[in-house]
Amino acid sequence: YLSNFHLQYICITTTISIQGLLVARNYPAPRFAMVVMLLMFVPLSIGGALTTGYWMIVIMLAAPLWIHGSNLATKRLQRLLIDALIAKLHSQQQAQRDPLTGAHNRLSLTIILEKMSSVDIFAIFCIDLDGFKKVNDTLGHGAGDRLLQMVTTRISRVIRETDTLARTGGDEFIVIAPGVLPASAAVLAEKLIASITQEPYEIGSGSNPHIGASIGISCGPQEGAPINDLLGQADHALYDAKKAGKGIWRHYVATETVPLSL
Repeated sequence: YLSNFHLQYICITTTISIQGLLVARNYPAPRFAMVVMLLMFVPLSIGGALTTGYWMIVIMLAAPLWIHGSNLATKRLQRLLIDALIAKLHSQQQAQRDPLTGAHNRLSLTIILEKMSSVDIFAIFCIDLDGFKKVNDTLGHGAGDRLLQMVTTRISRVIRETDTLARTGGDEFIVIAPGVLPASAAVLAEKLIASITQEPYEIGSGSNPHIGASIGISCGPQEGAPINDLLGQADHALYDAKKAGKGIWRHYVATETVPLSL
C-alpha cells in the first residue's frame, strides 16, 4: 500500500532522474531537450500546486530553477561538443597542409592521388622554381619563405577551385587538374609559367627578385599504370624541361618527353 506521500515522492524523484538523462542524451539539441523537460515538469508542477502537501508545493516552486539550470547545462555541453568537433577538423586540416604556404602537403597529395583513379582524365603538373636557391641564399630564408607564399598565391589565381595545389618540399609544387586534356594541359602550363615569372616579387627586403619556373606534365589515367607512376612521369618530364634550358614545360609521353604544340 502506497500513500499519497509515497506516490508524490516517487513522481518527483523519477522526474528529476529523467531530467538528468535528458540533459546527458539530448545536449546536441538543447531546444528539443527543453521542450521535453517542459512536457515533464509542467503537468507535475500543476499537480503540485493543487496538492495539500505544503512540501510538494515548495518543491514545485523550485521547478523553474531546475529547468533553467538544465537548459544552461545542455547549451554548455553543446558548445563543448561543437568546439571539440571544430578542433578535430582543424587538426585534420593542419595535418594535411603545408604550414608555410597553406597548400596541401605530401600526405594530402597521396590521398588525393588515390581518389584520381575514379576520374576519367586529369593532368599532373610538377613545378620547380628556377633561381629560388639564389634568392634564399642571398636574401635569407625569411625572404625565401615570403617568396614561396607569394608563388602559392599566384598559382592559386591561375588554377580552378576543383584543382589541387600541393607543396612537396623546398621550391617544388604539384598541381592536379581533373578533366584536363593534354592540349589544355599545355595551355595551363604556359599560364602557370607566365604567372610565376612575369612580375618581380616585392618581398620587403629592399630587393624585388625575378624567378623562373619549369614544369613537367603527365596525363592520366593510363591503362595499367599506377597513379603514383604518373607523378614520377611528371617529375621526369620536369627534369627534361630543366635540362632543356629551364623556364619551359615538357609533356611526358610513353618513355620520352616531347613539347606539345599549342
